[in-house]
Amino acid sequence: MMANREIHVENLLGMKVFDSDGKPAGRLEEVIATKRGDEWVVEEYWVGPSALLHRFAARNVGRALLGFFGAKENAGYKVPWDKLDLTHPEHLRLHCTCDELEELSYSEKGARQRKRQSNREGKRKN
Repeated sequence: MMANREIHVENLLGMKVFDSDGKPAGRLEEVIATKRGDEWVVEEYWVGPSALLHRFAARNVGRALLGFFGAKENAGYKVPWDKLDLTHPEHLRLHCTCDELEELSYSEKGARQRKRQSNREGKRKN
């Protein structure tokens, strides 16, 4: 069992991620975490070009650009927290192949953004 340790997320963003076969999966663009008590706990990582577009909230423009450059619409993956090997943070590697991952869909990214927005609005009311 791996001991708990802190890793600075800002150092991981933009890093190349490779699957267990050594094939490129994309760049780590988003870390989805939940606050539990005083700590933030990572739920999943988003990897690939569509994850980058979500990070900059440019889904509609980005979708057109991805299409223009020939990328498929679901050009990204949801990586469960336990599927990314952080043993060597300078060389990110998955514990699986990309085929085993769930593709990142635009509708899901929009739902995540709406959830964040409603959470912020709820905090303002309190």
